[in-house]
Amino acid sequence: MKKKRTRVSVINSSFNEFITSHMLKSCLRRLHESHISKKDIKVYQVPGAYEIAPVLSKAIKSKKFDAFVCIACIIKGETPHYKHVSDHVNTAVSKLAIKYEVVVANAIITCNNLKEAIERAGCKMGNKGSQAAEAVIKTLKVLDSIK
Repeated sequence: MKKKRTRVSVINSSFNEFITSHMLKSCLRRLHESHISKKDIKVYQVPGAYEIAPVLSKAIKSKKFDAFVCIACIIKGETPHYKHVSDHVNTAVSKLAIKYEVVVANAIITCNNLKEAIERAGCKMGNKGSQAAEAVIKTLKVLDSIK
């Protein structure tokens, strides 16, 4: 019996690209290590975290993918704007995953400062991009066992 291909959409925010680029590379590396081919991974670049939800929604509705990874880095500034963006994006992503019953790994990090962001993108706290890819892989296995 032929093994089913796993198709993954990665939606990556270009804002704070010096952080998200590391998370994206780590995510893709982990997916490839799990034998998901490059041709079965589609990366969509969006300008910022706020734009993730509409792209995720369209990608889900396309029915071309088995799972999704959302990557962004939101760093606290001098106003509460970061909190509004973070709350909106995380809520929207969660609602889409529940509504459409799809696997969505959330690598949207919200940090107090640049140091925290760097740590979560590959230093002391691991790489959230790689961790999101791992979450997709493990969750898909669980779902396959339920069918």
